[in-house]
Amino acid sequence: MGLPKEYRQLGKQTVSIPATESQFYAVFKNYIHYYSATKGIYKCIFREGSSNQILANILEMEGWETKFYDQRQCTYVVLCDDDNNIEDGDENPITAALTYETIKKLRKPKCVRGQLVVEWKKQKNTDFNGNFTHTGHIYFHFYNSQAMIE
Repeated sequence: MGLPKEYRQLGKQTVSIPATESQFYAVFKNYIHYYSATKGIYKCIFREGSSNQILANILEMEGWETKFYDQRQCTYVVLCDDDNNIEDGDENPITAALTYETIKKLRKPKCVRGQLVVEWKKQKNTDFNGNFTHTGHIYFHFYNSQAMIE
């Protein structure tokens, strides 16, 4: 079966899964470039270069970035902004995002086209009776696109 006729799940996407801080840290500790203790947020940025393989290793899933459909169609995560003609180089795609300006830009929006931002946030909730709960979620912020397979 091909993509549904009214398929509109393209562009900016966010996927979340519940996880403890220790679970997130155990998986992403070597790729964290931003941490805020006061806000309870960790961020990792992946873009171009070897990011596909790094994420495949982390997720233990080759081909994680592409979903294939019948009728020669696929959707995929965009890890290179084609509009900027970014060239692959020896620069580490994770540490390249360590500048203050880049971190500042990440606040709004969470990610830009060509990047996959993995974020862990602590959430505090209060129920009707005034009981507090603390939970954590991993958020994957990315852009996706679709293509016809030749």
